[in-house]
Amino acid sequence: MKAALHALRMPLLMPFAVLLLSSAVIRVGLEAGVAFAASRPALGRAEEALVCAPTPADIARSLDVREQAIAAEEATLKAQKMKLDQTEITINLKMKELQAEQERLNRIVAYADEAAEKDLTKLTDIYQSMKPKDASALFDSMEPEFAAGFLGRMRPTEAAAILAAMEPTRAYALSATLAGRNAEAKK
Repeated sequence: MKAALHALRMPLLMPFAVLLLSSAVIRVGLEAGVAFAASRPALGRAEEALVCAPTPADIARSLDVREQAIAAEEATLKAQKMKLDQTEITINLKMKELQAEQERLNRIVAYADEAAEKDLTKLTDIYQSMKPKDASALFDSMEPEFAAGFLGRMRPTEAAAILAAMEPTRAYALSATLAGRNAEAKK
């Protein structure tokens, strides 16, 4: 008997179960959108505008603004390039001027060196042509480094004659200076 009652109740309960389940699905579907919208914070006008798709006119205006900004930046870059080009020209001119001045200074130094060399050669020739006794008196009064410079430029026979006529201690000092003149030169 229980089985018969159970078999009878099943068909009667089935439509109620389907109706209850359908009602739940409909309620969840209808109220879920409201519940979801209520859970998000309200958007302001600016944010609502961002949510909306831009119109073609808005896109065109945006592209125009961007194109103007690019054109302005391009003009700025062109102006800076022109300044750099002008600066490069100025630098090149200054470099040429400096090179010309360097060459002029090199010529002056070479002329001065040549003149000094001529003076030293002339003075060396004068000392060589003097009698050794007279030249030795001069060399005795000179600083050893200075006198050694002249003796080093003289022919060995004249230099030896002058050294032989000098006071022995001064001749030794000059000889030591001559011997050590190039000792500290880089090898």
